Amino acid sequence: MGREMTPAEKLAALQAWEAHVKAISAVYEADRLACGALIESPRWEAVYGLLDAYTQTVAAMICPADAKPTDVAHWMEEWQMNRDSGQPMEAGLTGQPMREIRTLEDLLWIIEVRP
Repeated sequence: MGREMTPAEKLAALQAWEAHVKAISAVYEADRLACGALIESPRWEAVYGLLDAYTQTVAAMICPADAKPTDVAHWMEEWQMNRDSGQPMEAGLTGQPMREIRTLEDLLWIIEVRP
């Protein structure tokens, strides 16, 4: 088993993941507007299936040693959905005020400290 990634390496992996998420979302939206493509179509199910696999892979790469990759993937997916809807995600530690998770740096923070 390899060494754990540094925070800078984890952030770079999240940035690459986010770029792919945004690109796929933009292409889907253009396809939907141009020809009425449905997200449930076989083509888009395949694309989003690959994106899900990529999310799981990045989650496994950046996962702290004491966490589960599925939990990290959940944080990533929640962040993506909230970002897409324009609603900030909130998270925090027990006994501390909730904190908005707006940036990838914020997302990495909650992945690292997980309540």
